[in-house]
Amino acid sequence: MPNPNDCDRYFELLKAHVAAPQEEHLVAAAKLGEELVLAGLPAKDVVEMHQEALERLAQESQDMTLRDVVRPMSAPLKEMFRTYGLALREREEFEREAELAEARHQAEREADRREIAYHEDMEGKLLHAAEEWRTTFDSVTELIAIHDKDLKLIRVNKAFAAALKTHPKDLIGK
Repeated sequence: MPNPNDCDRYFELLKAHVAAPQEEHLVAAAKLGEELVLAGLPAKDVVEMHQEALERLAQESQDMTLRDVVRPMSAPLKEMFRTYGLALREREEFEREAELAEARHQAEREADRREIAYHEDMEGKLLHAAEEWRTTFDSVTELIAIHDKDLKLIRVNKAFAAALKTHPKDLIGK
């Protein structure tokens, strides 16, 4: 439902345009059309507001017929609806872009969640594999030692340390 103040503004604008058509009336109609979109007024209500303004003009101007009133009104109506349409398209485009941005953001969050879950799964598998390797390495009864290029021990199994009557950590680096 149109705001009564907007209806009165539009009526006064049309009345002035009928009396003396001027470019400023078209600019005012365009501005009003943009304001109506920003206020969220549906197009059918804008048409209703225009119809009511025309009927008021015809009633106030007894010497004019509705046809006489309608003829000079096409320019302000066109301007108002042209700007209304442009502003409506801009608002709809903005809303579509906001929806797309939100959808992209949600997709990115979901991708991040999947990537984190994948890495957590891989970390768990690596920790499990490392534990299995340590258990196997220390379970072997043969003497096993791993050394670096300088022949310093970096790992020995329990059997190796037991043969030297020491703890495996005491042999690292020797």
